[in-house]
Amino acid sequence: MLNIFVKLIRILNKIIAIIAILLALILFSYGGYSLWETYEIYKGSFVSEDLMRYKPKDDAKLGGANPTLYDLKNINEDTVAWLTIDDTNIDYPVLQGEDDMEYVDKDIYGNVSVYGAIFLASGNDREFNDSYSIMFGHHMDNDSMFGDVAKYQNEEFFDSHRDGTLFLPESTYNVEVFASLHVDAYDAIAYSYGDRDESDMDTLLNYVRDNAVIYRDIGVTKNDKILALSTCDNHHLYGRSLVYCRLTARGFISQGESKTETRVYKSESYTVRRGIKRYSWAIVNLICLIVSLCGGLDLVLKFENRKEYYIGIIIELLLNIMLVYIFIITEDMKLNSVWVDKWTFPMIIGVVLVFIVNIMVGKKKRKQIEKNNNEVKDNVND
Repeated sequence: MLNIFVKLIRILNKIIAIIAILLALILFSYGGYSLWETYEIYKGSFVSEDLMRYKPKDDAKLGGANPTLYDLKNINEDTVAWLTIDDTNIDYPVLQGEDDMEYVDKDIYGNVSVYGAIFLASGNDREFNDSYSIMFGHHMDNDSMFGDVAKYQNEEFFDSHRDGTLFLPESTYNVEVFASLHVDAYDAIAYSYGDRDESDMDTLLNYVRDNAVIYRDIGVTKNDKILALSTCDNHHLYGRSLVYCRLTARGFISQGESKTETRVYKSESYTVRRGIKRYSWAIVNLICLIVSLCGGLDLVLKFENRKEYYIGIIIELLLNIMLVYIFIITEDMKLNSVWVDKWTFPMIIGVVLVFIVNIMVGKKKRKQIEKNNNEVKDNVND
């Protein structure tokens, strides 16, 4: 009976080892592809040096005109402006498509692109004559495109990045940031842009003031031109981050003091563990943990009675404890799932280390077996 049990354990051990190896191969293949895809995505999401040549020069001698935008129109006639927010990564040409989906996955050269382009809502006037205009851009994790828009919900970032410039072919506007909001993608007030009447503008400005995460009172009125920058909230499926700005024609100086009010946006869609805020959990991280535990179990079952392998077993035990700890404090499986997150890379490194230990211990065992076989042969020859 005991022999049957031992054979079953050995068979189970081999099955676990095979599954672990297959999962590891799948994981490493997926990880390699993800790294390549991420590189391809991010390398083009910032403005290239070639494109930067067309950025208007902030030159008072031009009287507010920006002739380089006409050169940019020769590349893409949908070019309407260039937006710069000082000391941020928001420094891009602005396009306007026939609808609001055209430049979601197409760059300024007309090529298919996952990072798309910064674009003005198709329903807005391209000369920015509307009382309320809105621009859209992807929220990239490397802070390109409109990745910095979400940072405006941080008070320190908000206070240190308040100004910018909107360049049009024949005019230039100062951009003054005065509020940041977190809304739903279907928010009827935030996304009702266009040339609104005074009553609508009062409604919008009151809504912004009452619901802002951070609000700076700069004396905005219903007669001012308002620009909103909108991007996805990567932690909520339908969440959107918006930054509200006042557009002032170059040469006009606003009066009065500004006052900043800070509000805390609260959401039930995240958890906090050991100071780490989690909005989702990563499937690949769970796979890493399972593969690592399988590797550790495989090592223990093979060498549990051999003292010379205890160091390897202890190292692998510590690695598995570390990975379990990382998973527990960074993942919450009650939240929405994603494929990867910022903790995926250290989890993959941990799995690689586990298999390196397994390989080293296995190599040591093979050498020991060879040594024992040689000793047996020597004894027989003697």
